[in-house]
Amino acid sequence: MGWSIDLVSNKEITENEVQEIICKLPEKLSFALGNSKQPWGWSTGVDVANPEGKKLWLSGAYGYSENIAEEFALFIKNGLNEKGHEIELKYRW
Repeated sequence: MGWSIDLVSNKEITENEVQEIICKLPEKLSFALGNSKQPWGWSTGVDVANPEGKKLWLSGAYGYSENIAEEFALFIKNGLNEKGHEIELKYRW
């Protein structure tokens, strides 16, 4: 079982915006072996899918990343807010 959170913006979210935010992730929210871009998105402390228009999808396994899910989502949300987005979080626990 896993969890997921959608970040829905008032405007299109770009891969470059997400990449810039991921480069600033603190160690606590990062993957132990380093954050990396994959064809489907980014492998970090949680999985970050490539943005689809105005939506960015975060997901993970309860046993591994549940304890950082909300903090991670807020970090990404704040980073997008700094780039002029208005973000709504949609939790799917």
